[in-house]
Amino acid sequence: MDSTISRRKWMGQMTALIASSTLIVPNLAYGTETEANPTTNLIKLSGNENPYGPSQKALEAIKKSLSLGNRYPFGEASALHDQLAKQMSVNSKQLLLGSGSSQLLQLLAHWAVIQKYPVTYPSPTFDILPNQVKALGGIVNEIKMEDGFRYDLDQIGKQARKTPGIIYLVNPNNPTGIKTSAQALRNFCKTATAHSYVIIDEAYIEYVGEQDSLVNMIHDNERIIIVRTFSKVYGLAGLRIGYLMAHAKTINKLKPLRIWNNDSLSMTGIAAARASLDDPAFIRESLNKNKTIRDTTVKKLVNLGIQPYASDTNFIFFRIPENKDLASLLKKRKMLIGQKEIGGINYARVTIGTKEEMNTFINHITNIY
Repeated sequence: MDSTISRRKWMGQMTALIASSTLIVPNLAYGTETEANPTTNLIKLSGNENPYGPSQKALEAIKKSLSLGNRYPFGEASALHDQLAKQMSVNSKQLLLGSGSSQLLQLLAHWAVIQKYPVTYPSPTFDILPNQVKALGGIVNEIKMEDGFRYDLDQIGKQARKTPGIIYLVNPNNPTGIKTSAQALRNFCKTATAHSYVIIDEAYIEYVGEQDSLVNMIHDNERIIIVRTFSKVYGLAGLRIGYLMAHAKTINKLKPLRIWNNDSLSMTGIAAARASLDDPAFIRESLNKNKTIRDTTVKKLVNLGIQPYASDTNFIFFRIPENKDLASLLKKRKMLIGQKEIGGINYARVTIGTKEEMNTFINHITNIY
């Protein structure tokens, strides 16, 4: 199904691909991220970040790591690699680190194009991987969701059988926050991997629990790839740490696509990630606060006549009443949210911030409507 590629061959192929394509910024389309910075005094509810992080332990580790900023982080990256492998109960040969999950998704997009794998994916979803494939001249098959924004796994599988290659699924999904049951995904993967690779983006898996992860399937199935990040519940979005887990044979196919081993990581990011893994109390507290504030926010929106979709994440997704440009209206009030037009209808994706931030959000919505 695929061939082994040397680093030299890959560099030649990628030079040709990049020369023939336009450099693009991934089309997240859920918020004006570049306009949110500490000096603007904006309340940012557009990036699905943890408003409480980094943890105190991570901050202390960052400070200690600064004196090592003159050194390459190879040894420290290896330590994080081994720590993660132990925590995830995978072999060290089944894991890759990256500068956020975005870099790893980009790597997978390059692999898909080099191997001439069509990518089948449901829409709307987090679209860095399919957008990168398109930018590099690859083939994508978009399956638009209609029934309450839930995955039609039968339709996705049917398309992938026609054009085998890669299937990309985000669970829970972004921007909807909707979770597909682990059992349904396991059954799907058992069938789909007969003809295609299945990439599961588990950026928000901590919000639903490890019981919903498919990571335990990578030991016996070479065609399942799990992608994760430290940008969400761990509160390290600005430090760019992600990781990928797959069968050792699959990892070996992906390794040549990196310039150096763990070359993109920083000392500060590694230190923060390692400290965060050793701070389960911070994670529990973040999850508890998120659920409490999310549930309260949903109840208040329902009282205002707005019904968000059931969310299993740190954000909520809803159809905007009267099809207003809610993002622009809130921006005037110094608040950023995500907004996306789907089939001529405007939808909002709102990160769950602190209690005070969400109270302000509800006050703004009350005044607007």
